[in-house]
Amino acid sequence: VAIVSVDHPRVSDAIATLRARGVPTFAILTELGAEAAAPYIGRDNRKEGRTAAWLIAKAARRPGKVGIILGSHRFLCQEIAEISFRAYLRENAPEFTLLEPLVNLEDPRIAYAATQDMIATHRDLVGLYICGGGTEGVIDGARDDPDAGGLAIVCNELTPKSRAGLIDGVLTAVISTPTSLLAERALAAMAGSIGSTHETVQSPVYVPFELYLPTNI
Repeated sequence: VAIVSVDHPRVSDAIATLRARGVPTFAILTELGAEAAAPYIGRDNRKEGRTAAWLIAKAARRPGKVGIILGSHRFLCQEIAEISFRAYLRENAPEFTLLEPLVNLEDPRIAYAATQDMIATHRDLVGLYICGGGTEGVIDGARDDPDAGGLAIVCNELTPKSRAGLIDGVLTAVISTPTSLLAERALAAMAGSIGSTHETVQSPVYVPFELYLPTNI
C-alpha cells in the first residue's frame, strides 16, 4: 500500500495493523513520523525549502518581510520545508524578516484571503513561499491586488494555473514533482518489498524535484 497522509497516531496505528498482516506500507510525497515506520518515497523536503529560500533571497527586489503559507502542519513535507526555508534565510540572508506562517487547510478560498490580507497588512512584504496546497488562491490573490507587483513568489507543482502564473509574472518559480518518476520508483520499491522483511526496504527514496521559471516552461 502507498499512501499520502497527514502524520497522526491513528494513521500510525493503521500502518502497524497492516504490517502485522504482512502488508508493507509506503509513504509517498510526505513523510510519516517514526512511529509509523513507513518507508518514504518523494522529494527531499529539506532541499526544497532551502531552494525556495535561495530563490526568494535572490529574486526579491530589496530586503523586507517574507510570508509563508502552508496547508497543514500535520503534513510533514510542509513542516520540513518550512523549517528548512527559515533555516536558510536565518543563516544566509538575515536581512529578511520571516512572518509567522498562515495555514490555508489546502483551501484556495482561504489562501486567497490570506494572501490579500498579508499584502495589505505588511507594506514591506517582498516575498511569499507557498509550501502546501491552495496555490490557486494565492495566485488569484496576488493577481487581483495591485500592490502585489514585484513580489517574489515560489510555490509547488506545475499546473495550468501555476504555469499561467509564471507566464504572467505573478510567480517567480515553481518547485514540482516529476510524477512519472515518482510512480516508477514507488512501484519498484513496492514490488521489491514483496517477500522481504520491513528492515530490508530502502528508505528514503528521493525523487529529484523539477524547477520551473518563466524562462523554461
